[in-house]
Amino acid sequence: MKRPIIAGNEEIQESRRPAGIVRLAKAALCVDCERISEAAGDRCPRCGSRSLLSLARILNRREVA
Repeated sequence: MKRPIIAGNEEIQESRRPAGIVRLAKAALCVDCERISEAAGDRCPRCGSRSLLSLARILNRREVA
């Protein structure tokens, strides 16, 4: 079962998350194509580059997965 995302007073299922919303713990910035995505592996899903930066680590967040 997918975890709900809290948006204001509403809960949105992850599978129904609006386009453009990325969880910080999974957000990665591609240095080559300058896009933010939920990169599941070590490559950018848009351009295939391996130049990814974890935004949670850059922002020094403790909940990094």
